[in-house]
Amino acid sequence: MTAVERYECILQALQQEEVVMVNEIADMTGASLPTVRRDLKAMEEKKLVVRFHGGVQLAEKNAEGAKFNLVNRIPVEQEAKKAIAKKAAELVEDGEIIFLDSGSTTYFMCEYLKNKNVTVVTNGIYNITRLAENEVQTFVLDGQTRPKSHCILSQDTVERMDSILIDKAFLGVRGIDVRSGFTTTDSFDCLLKNKVLSKATKSYVLADPSKFYQRKFYSYGHIQEAAIITTDARGFQAEGLEIILAVE
Repeated sequence: MTAVERYECILQALQQEEVVMVNEIADMTGASLPTVRRDLKAMEEKKLVVRFHGGVQLAEKNAEGAKFNLVNRIPVEQEAKKAIAKKAAELVEDGEIIFLDSGSTTYFMCEYLKNKNVTVVTNGIYNITRLAENEVQTFVLDGQTRPKSHCILSQDTVERMDSILIDKAFLGVRGIDVRSGFTTTDSFDCLLKNKVLSKATKSYVLADPSKFYQRKFYSYGHIQEAAIITTDARGFQAEGLEIILAVE
């Protein structure tokens, strides 16, 4: 693979993920770590990317058309996500207070909560609209809006959870790894998910099959802290693992 081909491969990966780690790029391209680091340095000089310790993200001007926003994530693995969402909703009982984060799979879950007597706490902007259409009582966390990911997420959002108790939490994930557990690509998303895990009586991570054997930059919880709802765990095994299978 030539340097230009590696650049294209890196940019395509960054259009799918907000952050890509150096070791992931080495695996994708077959290049050595020193070669990858030289590539990233050259790309940063061309203002294509911004480097940080261990990884890289798109430069501001190139991030405008990136495909990692919620609108573009919703169609990916859609049938699996709908099956996972339906299974998750079946675990919700009347009278409960539940948390839904702003992920694409939890968005599908909103439809299956119709006619349930529950209260939903969420930071997902798309969730708010769908829940209102289904006449589900909703409490919206405050904070700064993130237009691309269609969510409310900042330090204020994290701190708001201090005073809220929830029965069940349903969280999205960007990668699941034996060593790192549940991982994500955003620091505030990590803080919020970690806080929610500590406040919920029972937590579930909603993961389509593509999320297994993936590790992103921030770890928000250990495998033992939440059951995983998926259509296919792809043979994933870990101590304390609880898998709930959904049928597509």
